[in-house]
Amino acid sequence: MGKVTSIKRANEPPKRYTSVWRNKWLTEGAKSIEEMSAVLRKAADLLDEMAKAGVTLYAESGGMEDDYAPLVTTDAAAAKKFGFEAEEVEDEEA
Repeated sequence: MGKVTSIKRANEPPKRYTSVWRNKWLTEGAKSIEEMSAVLRKAADLLDEMAKAGVTLYAESGGMEDDYAPLVTTDAAAAKKFGFEAEEVEDEEA
């Protein structure tokens, strides 16, 4: 029985971690175009860093919609670094 369990686990997809990126309000409170640019650049740099760490736009969910971007990774270290949460998987046997 132990071998069956290990085979099943080997066939399971990797654990996914998710987060939602929101563009709205990024530049709220900016007093100049330079401040707006700096805030947007910082956000873009963070997205670039996430992409280099293996984070992707969660295409299965339809991608970017209504200012919300669902992000996903299977890398636990990247998930921890960027504050992602483990995706809850529904038990198909229940």
